Amino acid sequence: MLQRQSFQILATLALTVSCLFLQATGQVLMTAKHLIAKTDSLATTYASNAGLAFIQASNIDTNGTANIWKCTYFSFDSSSFWNSRAYNFIGQNNQVTFESWDSLGAGPSIIFNRWMDSDSALLIAQRFGGSVLRSQFSTCTISALLMQEPGPPFYTIWQISYQYGASTRSVQINATTGDTVRAWVVTSVNNANNQPLPNRFELYQNFPNPFNPSTNISFSITNRSYVSLKIFDFLGRQVASLVSEELSAGDYTRQWNASKFASGIYFSRLQAGLYNETKKIILLK
Repeated sequence: MLQRQSFQILATLALTVSCLFLQATGQVLMTAKHLIAKTDSLATTYASNAGLAFIQASNIDTNGTANIWKCTYFSFDSSSFWNSRAYNFIGQNNQVTFESWDSLGAGPSIIFNRWMDSDSALLIAQRFGGSVLRSQFSTCTISALLMQEPGPPFYTIWQISYQYGASTRSVQINATTGDTVRAWVVTSVNNANNQPLPNRFELYQNFPNPFNPSTNISFSITNRSYVSLKIFDFLGRQVASLVSEELSAGDYTRQWNASKFASGIYFSRLQAGLYNETKKIILLK
């Protein structure tokens, strides 16, 4: 009996110290699912058919928690894409507030599958090489993004990204099954002389993604080629041309500033000789 009372006293003391620390720092660390119930309820006050589209944090810790999470909900108007809306919310210190809304330039991709929390996704990413990166680079920061793939097989993914120096390693995880979908590394080097030449053509996923208003798009070419890098909207219309010139073999990065465009899904398309690849990019304001 005495041991139980002693344990309860210690537990109460630890909780009190923890609460005092959180009050002193002004920060409450949370997983992604922690605020979803509150955000779901708040989003329906703006649109009855609002559905969760994205959850993201720019800096999470090794427990998969963050002080600030950003959530975006889509409200889809079947009569017109342009009457559809994206509603943005911020969850901080266990509170959710409305940030902004924006017209959608494309049809929404609502998260409809069951998904694991951010702490579980981070554990998978850590085992997939994230822990090694953190041990090698003391300044390594981690970001997390949850979204629904709009095309078959329509799975929900966690994208965990490790940024260290000028490089970013990203891991995509099936948020329902826990399977690793793909991984890639983007290095922000524009054909530096001390870098080895790439051994294949490749268009990398932009970073950050989603973004507002600017994002970096990196690509590699193996031999001197005429290169075209263009941006298209959801309807296939060209909205920007980032590269249209002959380039030597190497790694390149170009920035797209989309401040004049509406939120929505866009596509980056790289053409270099016979190589042609397209990536989906997401603008959220």
